[in-house]
Amino acid sequence: MRNRFWSRVAGLFAGMLVSAGVCQAQCAGRWLPGSGVAGVDGRASAFLRLDEHRVLVGGSFATAGSTPAKSLAIYDRDTGIFAAVPSFEFGDRYAAVNCIHRLEDGQLLLGTNIDRGYSAPPYGLVRLDTVNDLSTPVTLAEGDVAWAGVTRSISPLGGGRLLMTGLYYIPNGQFQAPAGIYDPNSGQWTPLPAEQWISVYGESVGAVLANGDVVVGVSDLPNSNTVLRGGVLRWDPQAQRWLPLDGGIGDADGNDTYVNALLTLPGGDLLSGGVFTTAGSLQVRGLARYSPASGHWTEMPQLWQSGFVSSMVSLGGPEVLFGGFFELGDGTKASALRANLETGKVTPAGLAMASRSYFSPQFGVISDGTVFAGFNGLADQTLTAQGVAMWTPEGNEWRALTDGDSGAPGTLSPLADGSVVVTGDFARVGGVDARNVALYEPSTGRFTAVSNALISDVGRFRQLPDGRLVGFFGGATEALGQVGAGAVILNPATRETSLIPGPEDYGAVARALPLPNGDLFAALERTSGSRPQHRLARYQTQTSTWAMLDVSLPSFTEINPYLDGKVILYGTNLNQDGVFEARVSLLDPQSGATTPIYASTQDWLFSARALPDGDIVSGGYFRSMGLASDYRWVRFHPALGTWDVLSLPEGVFGWQLSDVEGEAANGDLFFLVSDGGNYRRAPLGVYRYQWQTNTWARVGGTVSGVGSGSTFSVAELPGGDLAVVGPFVRAGDQIASGFARWTNLCSDPCDPDINRDGNADSDDVAALIDVIAGGLSTLRINPDFNHDGNADQTDIDALVNVVAGGECP
Repeated sequence: MRNRFWSRVAGLFAGMLVSAGVCQAQCAGRWLPGSGVAGVDGRASAFLRLDEHRVLVGGSFATAGSTPAKSLAIYDRDTGIFAAVPSFEFGDRYAAVNCIHRLEDGQLLLGTNIDRGYSAPPYGLVRLDTVNDLSTPVTLAEGDVAWAGVTRSISPLGGGRLLMTGLYYIPNGQFQAPAGIYDPNSGQWTPLPAEQWISVYGESVGAVLANGDVVVGVSDLPNSNTVLRGGVLRWDPQAQRWLPLDGGIGDADGNDTYVNALLTLPGGDLLSGGVFTTAGSLQVRGLARYSPASGHWTEMPQLWQSGFVSSMVSLGGPEVLFGGFFELGDGTKASALRANLETGKVTPAGLAMASRSYFSPQFGVISDGTVFAGFNGLADQTLTAQGVAMWTPEGNEWRALTDGDSGAPGTLSPLADGSVVVTGDFARVGGVDARNVALYEPSTGRFTAVSNALISDVGRFRQLPDGRLVGFFGGATEALGQVGAGAVILNPATRETSLIPGPEDYGAVARALPLPNGDLFAALERTSGSRPQHRLARYQTQTSTWAMLDVSLPSFTEINPYLDGKVILYGTNLNQDGVFEARVSLLDPQSGATTPIYASTQDWLFSARALPDGDIVSGGYFRSMGLASDYRWVRFHPALGTWDVLSLPEGVFGWQLSDVEGEAANGDLFFLVSDGGNYRRAPLGVYRYQWQTNTWARVGGTVSGVGSGSTFSVAELPGGDLAVVGPFVRAGDQIASGFARWTNLCSDPCDPDINRDGNADSDDVAALIDVIAGGLSTLRINPDFNHDGNADQTDIDALVNVVAGGECP
């Protein structure tokens, strides 16, 4: 009945229409609203209960929920909403919060590390006054000598003093210490130094024993120059040095030892967790217990068959919650365990299938027993790829604090029908649960998941002659029933994948490129010693066999399409003399004939793309051209055999350009360009390299909050919009967890609120009719509501249907 009513409404206005093509006012451009993140968009490693409702979350992130927040945010358990701490700002400097401690006066002390790339030294501490919303960096000083550093853990010593561990040093580098004692009342700082500089101090954690001794846990790397051997060490005030605690902990085979967490149990014993196999004279499995009363490591139940500890927290009495990776005696794998240290009873605490999960070193506990944790890389899809989770003893399950996007899409592959394949490292994109592969439909702005794929390290897909897609991947693909690496075939119509494994000797398909006849051209990879070996091969679809090509390959090989069915090979190889050689070649996949077009022992290439006229654009360090210090871009002219250095946009250096991000329909190339400062930190704007005129044009706003990694991609959508993916969290003023869409139109796809009054009703139908008829130009909207290239009656019908609750056109 409702649809019939709206149809009559449309009919009443239909007579007012005049025939019109699409002609709308253009906007200056804007980012469309995106989805938020789950918990935080980076690492969460510190938690403190502020009151019954709120928890302070610290770490290394730029966004919490849908709120911009630099490494510190307040989570409200009642509303499920994050709030920023506005005072925790240090200009352009980046601060990470590693631990939080409440002082006797109610103020908070944050253990931090702040970027060193500025004239001021990095601070290891920040005092936070939550009442007056004031953050004050703390300068550590022993007498008149200033120390700087990173604080990883804070433990009370009694009398108001604190044991702080991490990495502390005098900026001239003469003295270093893995720990120190700090009195927040007097500001007195007493470092506990070691004999020489040891970089692994940055990962140290500390604890205070029942007898008042202070201990630190450090990484013990046999092949490094570390002088602190023994994993867990006690400070000897008489000798003024660090000594292994009862022989220390290590590895029976001499492998690296990692101490990730120390925990003082209710009875006063010390629990040490990490990666090691010995504790004093005992054989252990990443977990050891020390008794201050006896001065020895003591026997305890072996809780798992194999595994390592990344974090732990006491649940009261003999019960402890462990995070890390564990395999039990019956073969059960878990990333979190609830264990009784006295009886040895072990219960997986959720995440039983998450074989790749990793919890941050510190759990946080509030008064009712709820545990907060930061996590990263969960493989069982019960939680997103990274963020914050909450666990309760009653439910024995983890859940993410908010429901949003998480991860970092990295590649875009436009299809002939206008849709786009999105790949990367994510668990959720555009509000849809999708593991590393998703399809995006620009006309509706919606994502759909690939139904049967659980693929890690997936690369860019390219289209086969029959409309299917081919990509490459590495790692486990449990949903396909196989483990290994190969070429993945994706059918966009069914949203399902199938696998073409590589040949037995070269199981990994490092790159895959479809040929015009439907065969695949691929770079195969296997590891020999410490370096990968590559081999070119052609997969013949008629016989389902691989044919090897006898072609010498550089390391780090990339393959891109060229004209006339040829391909571009480029890469960098370490030759027999230990010198890097750059290579760019054209290859005929049928005959295997190669044509070297450039080679120099002085250059290092990272990219090579073909233009429609046959020229090749490449990026790298071109020392042979006198461009030794800056990453630059050049254009090779095969007809002339010459290279030209590209003139860049004003104020932009070559190193500020990311790799070639994508191609427009006419062959133009897209780049992301730093707006100033460090490429990985500064906002990045979208630029278009126009190959026909050898000029640049700014075509998109900036994305910011760039995280680790530098994989970005840009795709031109039907109608001229741009899709951008990468490790960013904001697009202009919009939250964008790795995916953003730039548009020059002034209305969102399928937005029925034409007149912008906050409602979708008959007034919007009347407004759209008026716009199509040539009126209401101030609305600055796109009258082609159904995206068919015309502004006419069909747009009115589509709007009526959407207002009535129907699907987007």
